[in-house]
Amino acid sequence: MKEDYERKSIAMKMDYEEKLNNVTKAYEERLNDVTNEHERRLNSVTRDMEEFRTSMELFQKLFSQGVSG
Repeated sequence: MKEDYERKSIAMKMDYEEKLNNVTKAYEERLNDVTNEHERRLNSVTRDMEEFRTSMELFQKLFSQGVSG
């Protein structure tokens, strides 16, 4: 009887460990997905800001030269 209890206890512990590992893996995958999405968005914003700055520099250069028609 004690052996049955020990076997059941070990089986339950292994089951809990497997479930915990699955939850941990799912959490890590979701965290990676969110991190990748944030990096993608940040890169997009950075690119947009660089394009805006380049456009503003060009505009400033043209404006400082004066626009003659």
